[in-house]
Amino acid sequence: MAQWPLRRVAVVVLGLSQGDLLLGRVRELAERRLRPLVVGLDWTRQHLNDVLAAGAWGCLEKDTRPESVLSGVHAVAHGNRVLSPSLLEYCVPRLAAAARRGGAESVRRLTRRERQVLALLAQGLSTTEAARQCGVSTATVKSHVSHALAKLGARNRLEAVLMLREDAVS
Repeated sequence: MAQWPLRRVAVVVLGLSQGDLLLGRVRELAERRLRPLVVGLDWTRQHLNDVLAAGAWGCLEKDTRPESVLSGVHAVAHGNRVLSPSLLEYCVPRLAAAARRGGAESVRRLTRRERQVLALLAQGLSTTEAARQCGVSTATVKSHVSHALAKLGARNRLEAVLMLREDAVS
């Protein structure tokens, strides 16, 4: 890694297929105050926990669309943590269970636009990117999110996204 051109780099994308070597790299990058983003296939709860404990700022499924990976890199570069929606249940099973129990009825009360905004955020888009895609201001997106949180009884965007995702599956 001493030969890697890491000057003026904020985010480093690594592939999970590198096995145990990966955890050492993630730790080393985190110690150098860089932000590792790990992309992989066949995630398990243990892999996810190990990678996050080693200092990764985000974990994405390898089959994620290239634009989602790019959005993840941008989010991490701006100080946010990212996780593919499919990996959420490994980290927050209580929230996922709550979403399954009470989310369906609440989700039906959302407007089409509120659902659209939450769906975009679930794909890893930032507020600004979601606003651009919807053709509205970031303040309008924040307003839609705020209304959706109130209707869903969710404490944050993560809970709202889980509720929306679970409703789509059921």
